[in-house]
Parts: sequence; structure tokens; C-alpha cells
Amino acid sequence: MRAALRSHALLLPAAGNMFYVGGVGLPCILALALLWSTGAQAPCFACGGQSNTGCKRQLKRCWQVIYVLGVAFVVFSIFITTSHIEFVYSIWGVLLGMLVLWFFCGIGGSGMLPLAQILRGRGCTVEGSDRSRDQGRMPDKFAALEAQGFGLHPQDGSGIVSGEQILVASAAVEDSVPDARRARELECLRLTRAELNSILFNTSGAGLAVAGPSGKSTVTGMLGWILHACGREPTIMNGAVMKNFVAPDRPYASAVVGGQSLYVSEVDESDGSIAMFRPKIAVLNNVSLDHKSMDELRALFGGFIGHAETAVLNLDNDETAVLASARK
Repeated sequence: MRAALRSHALLLPAAGNMFYVGGVGLPCILALALLWSTGAQAPCFACGGQSNTGCKRQLKRCWQVIYVLGVAFVVFSIFITTSHIEFVYSIWGVLLGMLVLWFFCGIGGSGMLPLAQILRGRGCTVEGSDRSRDQGRMPDKFAALEAQGFGLHPQDGSGIVSGEQILVASAAVEDSVPDARRARELECLRLTRAELNSILFNTSGAGLAVAGPSGKSTVTGMLGWILHACGREPTIMNGAVMKNFVAPDRPYASAVVGGQSLYVSEVDESDGSIAMFRPKIAVLNNVSLDHKSMDELRALFGGFIGHAETAVLNLDNDETAVLASARK
């Protein structure tokens, strides 16, 4: 049962409002409709239907009360999912923490650590490995992670012990790496960093994505801080430490775990993963030759802003200005 549930755990927030309305509401309505129809002919529990019709009318009334209460439950569920989305996502967070065991290969990396921090902050069990730790580099950093509750293992496959775990690894991690090899033997689900981030991003209430070859981390940190100062409690995924959020218990603040209705993240065009994101607001700093050809970059960034409800573009950049004109 657990194995079946954890394979669908990441789909729970995507179901969103349908979790109650479709997943609970529809079966509830069908069952209650059946009760309503059978209540007219249902025999009394006491007399077995041998008494007068008044007894049967009382029983039918009981079924009708149950039906009304059931409909009230469905209406309340719809209200909860539409007006109290944070409540729904908090339920998802609890379920995700119970059903999914996360393991990050390269947990200390700039792209991996913030995602691990977000999941840990939402109550998930998160463990990981890193070659830098095995080589004795950055001991303070890994000591801080252990103090925050992350389970750290050598990168020799020993941390992968169950098929229930989900391995998160960069797309650049070879299948020959012991963690990846062991995860494959146990048939663990494997996600790339970009896949996990896109799931968290796309299933939030609203996603604000920052793109462009230069300045992503800076702008992401600035927007995150502004929203935080305004009391919006954003969750922030950044590829760099944000000094404004650094604290004694959080010296490597490349992520902020806020609410689940607003998610701010930098997104990367270098591996094409920017195409996975569906932002409410897309911010494009610039477009310049980097990693891919200009034709590929124009297509990627054009699709990125095309998927957004609102796009904020730097018109001082010639290539970005062209994309802005094409969007009108």
C-alpha cells in the first residue's frame, strides 16, 4: 500500500481542488444518491418492514438527513480547497512527509541543497550524500546540515536502503555512481533536480520564475526578500546563498521555506529544463549567447514567457525586447 501511495504522492498537489471535489465529493454524492433512492423502500431496522408506513417514513427521513449532511461535507470541501488552499497543501505536505523518503545525491550542491531544505522544512525525511563530504571538504557546511536534521551518508550506495526512497540527482550524475546504481537495483524512483523543482513550482498556488543567462540568483533573492518583507511568506528556491535570510541556525540560506501558495525560483535554460515550468509571473533578465545557440535560446525563452500569465522583461536588452514585441 505504501509503495503504491508514494508513487502518486507527487501528484497530490497537482490534483489540488480535485482532491476533495473529484476524489471525495463525486463518490460521496453517488453513494448518498443511492442511499436516498433506497431509503424510500428500506425496511425499518426494528420491525423489518412489517409495521405501518409511518415507521418507514421515519427511516427515509434518516437517510435524507445523512444525504444533506453529506452534501454539506462536499460543499465544505469545495470551500476549503478554493478559499483555504494553504490548508490543502499542508495536508499534502504531511502526506508527502509520511509516504516519501528522499535521498539527494550531491546534497551540498548549489542546486540540490535548496530543494533539500524546502522538503525538510515541509516535514519530509531527507537524507543524502556528497563527494565533497567524503573528501573532507567544507566540513562546516555538512555539520550545519546534520544539525538541521539531514541524514548524511558516504556516497557509496549505503544510504539507499529501500525501494521506498526517491533519489534526486543531477542529470549529470552518471549511472555508475554507487548511489545511482543502488537506486536502480532497488527500483527507486529517480528525479532530476529540475524535475523536482518544477513539480514543487507548478503545484504551488502561484509560481514566480526568474530566467536569463545573467543575474538570476540576484533577482530571485531581491524579489524573495521584497515579498517576505511585505508579509507574503514566499517559498524561495535560489542557486546562491541569500545574505538577508542567513541566520545562526541557517548559515547556508539558499532556500526559504514559507507558505505553499507562492513559490519564487530561478529557472535554468542551460539544460532546457526551463520548458518544464508554468509560471504565473515570468521574469526575463536578458538573453545572450550562453550554453546554447541563439535560435535555441530564443525558442526556450519565448516559450517561457508564452506560458506565463504575466511577463516582466528587461527591454534594455535587444533580444529580450524582440521577444516582448512578439508577445504583444
